[in-house]
Amino acid sequence: MDPARLLQASAPPKSDFLRPALHVIMWIWIFAYAGVAARIGLTHAATSIEASQGRPTLLTAMGLSFFLPNVVGCFIMGLCQPLKARFKQFDAVWSGITTGFCGCCTTFATWELHTAFQYLTDLPANATFVFFTQLLCCFGAHWGGIFTAKSICTPPPAAVDPVARLRADVSAIQVEDSDDKWQDVLRALDAISPQPVAASSFDEDDARIMHILPRLCTAMFGLSFVLITAAAILHQTTWTALWIAPVGALLRFELGKRFNTSALPYGTLAANIVASAFDCVVVIWITKPAWVEAAILTGFCGSLSTVSSWINELNGMHPRAAFRYAAITHVVALGISLIILGASQQVQSITL
Repeated sequence: MDPARLLQASAPPKSDFLRPALHVIMWIWIFAYAGVAARIGLTHAATSIEASQGRPTLLTAMGLSFFLPNVVGCFIMGLCQPLKARFKQFDAVWSGITTGFCGCCTTFATWELHTAFQYLTDLPANATFVFFTQLLCCFGAHWGGIFTAKSICTPPPAAVDPVARLRADVSAIQVEDSDDKWQDVLRALDAISPQPVAASSFDEDDARIMHILPRLCTAMFGLSFVLITAAAILHQTTWTALWIAPVGALLRFELGKRFNTSALPYGTLAANIVASAFDCVVVIWITKPAWVEAAILTGFCGSLSTVSSWINELNGMHPRAAFRYAAITHVVALGISLIILGASQQVQSITL
C-alpha cells in the first residue's frame, strides 16, 4: 500500500463539529469541575477519618485539605502518561483529564500556605519534614501510576509475532555468518510475514468515537455549567468553588502553553507562585463572606496552582534541571508567602 495512503488512513479524522482548540477548552472546563469536586470530597473523607480517631494522626500533620488530593491527582497524572502515548487520537480528552482533573484535584498554593504558616508558628522542623515527605509521596504516586498504566499497555510476551521473532534471530545469525543461505531464509520470512493493515491504528470504532466525542463534550459542558451555576446560586459556600474552578484551570493552561519551555516551565512556575501569594492575601484580608473566601481559595487558587503537572514536569527533566526547578518554585513561593503572612502580623488569628 502507498505510504501516503497508509498515513492518511491511520490518522484520526477531523471533526467539523468543534474547533480543536475549543474542544480542548471544553474538556478542561468539564474536568475542572470534577477535579475540584474530588478535592473537596477527599478533604471531607480525610476529615471524617480524622474525627473517628482518638487523637490527631498523620493525616493532620500532612494536611487534611491537600495531602490525599495531591497524592490521588499525581497517581492519575502518572496513569495518563503511557495511556496518552498509546491513544493519541483522544488528545483533547487527555488534556481535559491531566490539565482539568489532575491539575484541579491537586493544589500547590494550599500546600505552601500551610508550610509558611507552620514556619511562622514555631514549627519549622515539622514544616520542613512534612514538605519533603509529601514531595516523596507525590513522586511515588506519580511513578505508581506510570507503572500501572505500562502494565496495562504492554502486551504479554506471548502476543509478540513469532515470525518477527524468528526473523530477528536469523538476522543476528547472518551478522556472524556471511553465507547467502540466510538471506534466502529472510526473504522467505518476509513473504509470510503479516502485512500491516491501514485501519489497525485507527479503525472504524475509533472513527465513531471521534464523531461522538465533540457532541458528548458539548452536551456535558452545557449540562454541567447550568447545574453548577444553579447550585452555586442556591448554596454559595460549597458550589461557588466548583463554579469558578475552570477559570483557574484555563488560566494555568494558557500560561503553560505560552511560557513553558524545555529549559524551565515558566508558565507552571508563574501559576504556582501567583496562586500561593494570592492564597496568603485572601486568608488575611478577604475572610467575609465565607463563600467568597471558599471560591477564591478552593476554587480559583486551588485550580490555578498544581502539584500533578509540577511533578510530571520534574519527572521528565534532567536531574540537575529538575532540582533547580523544584528549588526555585518552592523557595520563591514559600518566601513570598512568609513575607505576606509575616508582614500582616495576624498569623496567630488565622485558622487553616
